Amino acid sequence: MADVHLLAIEFPPEVFSLMNFQSLNPTGTHDLLQSDKDFIVVDVRTVEEFDGGHVPGSYNVPIAFSGAMGMSPNPTFSDVIQRHFEKDKKIVFA
Repeated sequence: MADVHLLAIEFPPEVFSLMNFQSLNPTGTHDLLQSDKDFIVVDVRTVEEFDGGHVPGSYNVPIAFSGAMGMSPNPTFSDVIQRHFEKDKKIVFA
């Protein structure tokens, strides 16, 4: 059986008050991307997982990195997102 690595990231409550978000299953995500071409996909998996297969046209910004001690949060994740995508950009994080 493969090892499973979990990463819990705790966000302060004020972060959620600034965002409009929803959780979707894969079918709902597919339907959303088909119905609104303004959305982009940011794949938050590791580079290795992304290289193994991803949504065509998606961007890879890992939320965590795999290392000898397991998974560790990407300290620049938020900065990268803010630098590369406009504040009002419609993004699906997958």
